[in-house]
Amino acid sequence: MYKDKYLQVFHYLKELSKIRNRVIRDISDKKNDYPEIIWFDELPQHYSVQCVIDKEPEDQDAWLSVKKPNHPGDAPEFVEIPNPCQQWVEVNSLTDEENFPKLKSEIQDQNDALYLEDFPEVKVAFDEYLNTGWIKFTGIQRERK
Repeated sequence: MYKDKYLQVFHYLKELSKIRNRVIRDISDKKNDYPEIIWFDELPQHYSVQCVIDKEPEDQDAWLSVKKPNHPGDAPEFVEIPNPCQQWVEVNSLTDEENFPKLKSEIQDQNDALYLEDFPEVKVAFDEYLNTGWIKFTGIQRERK
C-alpha cells in the first residue's frame, strides 16, 4: 500500500517536471537557452582535456572531462603569435580572461623607440591572429574594445 503511494508521488513529480522544463530538440535554434555551442573537435588538444572522440567509447566513463593542470606552467599553449607581432604583444594580456590581448604602443629596438602607428602591418597581422587563432582557441565571443 505504501509502495503505491510512493510511486504515485514520484509519477506526479516526473510529470510536473515535464510541464516545467521544455524539451529542446534543436540546439541551433536561436530561441533556446544555448547562446554558445562548443563542439568536441574544437576543444584544445591537451592532456587535461579528455573527450569521447579521443578514445574508444568503451574506454571512457564520461563524454568530457577536464582536469585542473598540475601547475600554472602546464596550461595549454596558445596558437603561435605571428612573427611581425611577437615583440609587440603584451604577454600578460594573453592570459587576461576579461579582455582581449593588447599590443604595446611602443617598443625599444636597440637604441631607437618604435611606435605601433608606424607599423600598420603589425596591427593587421595581430587582428588576423585574434580572429583566426586566439579567439577560436579561447572561445571568447564578446565585442572587442
